Amino acid sequence: KRFGIVVGRQGDNRFLAHTPDDDTTLDWMMREEILGKHGTVTPGEVTNLFKFA
Repeated sequence: KRFGIVVGRQGDNRFLAHTPDDDTTLDWMMREEILGKHGTVTPGEVTNLFKFA
C-alpha cells in the first residue's frame, strides 16, 4: 500500500488523514509543493481519507 499522510485544517480544527492508495497522488505529492492545497476529508473505515481538489 502506498499513501500520503495529510495534516490539515478544517475551520478551527485540525485533522490527520491518508490520501487514496494510488501511485499518481503520492508521486504528485512528492514532486509538487502541497502546502495550502485544498481538498475534501471524509471519515474512512479505519482512518480519515483526504482527496485533493
